[in-house]
Amino acid sequence: MPQSAPKNVLGPALKELRISQGWTLEDVTARLREAGMTCTALQLKQIEAQKRSIRDFELMYFCAVLGVTQDELDERLRRAMARYLTLKKE
Repeated sequence: MPQSAPKNVLGPALKELRISQGWTLEDVTARLREAGMTCTALQLKQIEAQKRSIRDFELMYFCAVLGVTQDELDERLRRAMARYLTLKKE
Protein backbone atom coordinates (compact mmCIF):
# COMPACT_ATOMS: atom_id res chain seq x y z
CA MET A 1 0.00 0.00 0.00
CA PRO A 2 1.46 3.42 -0.90
CA GLN A 3 2.50 5.65 1.95
CA SER A 4 0.34 8.75 2.34
CA ALA A 5 1.91 12.13 1.69
CA PRO A 6 3.10 13.99 4.77
CA LYS A 7 0.84 16.77 6.03
CA ASN A 8 3.89 18.92 6.81
CA VAL A 9 7.64 18.78 6.24
CA LEU A 10 8.71 20.67 9.36
CA GLY A 11 7.50 18.20 12.00
CA PRO A 12 10.75 16.23 12.32
CA ALA A 13 12.70 19.49 12.74
CA LEU A 14 10.33 20.58 15.51
CA LYS A 15 10.85 17.23 17.21
CA GLU A 16 14.61 17.62 16.90
CA LEU A 17 14.42 21.08 18.50
CA ARG A 18 12.21 19.76 21.31
CA ILE A 19 14.54 16.87 22.05
CA SER A 20 17.61 19.12 21.95
CA GLN A 21 16.00 21.09 24.80
CA GLY A 22 15.44 17.86 26.73
CA TRP A 23 11.69 18.49 26.72
CA THR A 24 8.81 16.05 26.57
CA LEU A 25 5.70 16.55 24.45
CA GLU A 26 3.93 17.69 27.60
CA ASP A 27 6.68 20.24 28.38
CA VAL A 28 6.25 21.87 24.98
CA THR A 29 2.46 21.84 25.02
CA ALA A 30 2.48 23.48 28.47
CA ARG A 31 4.79 26.20 27.14
CA LEU A 32 2.62 26.63 24.05
CA ARG A 33 -0.46 27.05 26.25
CA GLU A 34 1.37 29.66 28.35
CA ALA A 35 2.21 31.50 25.12
CA GLY A 36 -1.45 31.41 24.03
CA MET A 37 -1.63 28.44 21.64
CA THR A 38 -3.91 25.50 22.33
CA CYS A 39 -2.15 22.24 21.47
CA THR A 40 -2.38 18.84 23.09
CA ALA A 41 0.48 16.37 23.39
CA LEU A 42 -1.33 14.15 20.86
CA GLN A 43 -1.60 17.02 18.37
CA LEU A 44 2.10 17.83 18.79
CA LYS A 45 2.99 14.18 18.33
CA GLN A 46 0.95 14.16 15.11
CA ILE A 47 2.72 17.32 13.90
CA GLU A 48 6.13 15.80 14.63
CA ALA A 49 5.09 12.60 12.82
CA GLN A 50 3.88 14.66 9.83
CA LYS A 51 0.31 13.42 10.32
CA ARG A 52 -1.16 16.87 11.10
CA SER A 53 -0.62 20.06 9.19
CA ILE A 54 0.91 23.13 10.82
CA ARG A 55 -1.03 26.36 10.53
CA ASP A 56 1.03 29.37 9.55
CA PHE A 57 0.20 31.31 12.73
CA GLU A 58 1.33 28.34 14.84
CA LEU A 59 4.89 28.76 13.58
CA MET A 60 5.39 31.95 15.61
CA TYR A 61 4.43 30.06 18.75
CA PHE A 62 6.84 27.23 17.97
CA CYS A 63 9.63 29.76 17.36
CA ALA A 64 8.99 31.51 20.66
CA VAL A 65 8.67 28.32 22.71
CA LEU A 66 11.57 26.45 21.09
CA GLY A 67 13.86 29.48 21.15
CA VAL A 68 14.53 29.85 17.43
CA THR A 69 14.09 32.78 15.10
CA GLN A 70 11.78 32.74 12.12
CA ASP A 71 14.90 32.80 9.91
CA GLU A 72 16.26 29.68 11.64
CA LEU A 73 12.94 27.91 11.23
CA ASP A 74 12.77 29.01 7.58
CA GLU A 75 16.21 27.50 6.97
CA ARG A 76 15.08 24.22 8.54
CA LEU A 77 12.00 24.35 6.32
CA ARG A 78 14.13 24.85 3.21
CA ARG A 79 16.30 21.85 4.10
CA ALA A 80 13.26 19.71 4.90
CA MET A 81 11.61 20.64 1.60
CA ALA A 82 14.78 19.80 -0.32
CA ARG A 83 14.93 16.35 1.39
CA TYR A 84 11.25 15.73 0.72
CA LEU A 85 11.51 16.67 -2.95
CA THR A 86 14.60 14.49 -3.38
CA LEU A 87 12.85 11.50 -1.80
CA LYS A 88 9.74 12.08 -3.87
CA LYS A 89 11.78 11.86 -7.09
CA GLU A 90 13.23 8.48 -6.12
